[in-house]
Amino acid sequence: MIVRERRTYRFVEFVRDSLALLVRLPLLVRARLRRRVSHAFEEKLMLTVTAVNGCRYCAWFHEREAARTRVPPEEIRSLLSGAIDRPVGGGEASGLLFAQHWARSGGRPEPEAVARLRQTYGGDVAGDILLFLRLITLGNLAGNTFGAFLERARGPRAGAPGLWDELLVFLATVPLFGPIGWAMRRAGR
Repeated sequence: MIVRERRTYRFVEFVRDSLALLVRLPLLVRARLRRRVSHAFEEKLMLTVTAVNGCRYCAWFHEREAARTRVPPEEIRSLLSGAIDRPVGGGEASGLLFAQHWARSGGRPEPEAVARLRQTYGGDVAGDILLFLRLITLGNLAGNTFGAFLERARGPRAGAPGLWDELLVFLATVPLFGPIGWAMRRAGR
């Protein structure tokens, strides 16, 4: 992964982003049902953002999901390393480069980049891509905060976001990341 410093959540930010995604839940469900973005491309987008944000839980989960959708192992490794320089099929390169820009900008892409995404894929597909990027960003930062709390529980840890923020996000996300962490441990990761 290309992450230098893992971004984490303060609890208030986690609640804000969770509510923002909750409001968009009908759109997310519709995007998944209409499948204008293939499941394989969706997983590639998830891996691309995860490579930047460095969530080990999301990397483990989406690596398996991508393999299940028949994304070749070398492409999975390439995306997790942050490399989008090799040819990717189906006109996906623009979307993957945008996803990387999205993650590096903290979910605040340049307006010109959003306009290019819409021009390349059309409004509906671009909207679906943006929804998936919001979803994985929420998952990545929540997973990083979940992991930060576990690190703190193992020994003294200084730094942001802080014990209370980590604890509250941990409690809110343990139903999701607890089983993933357990499965990772069983798999030896």
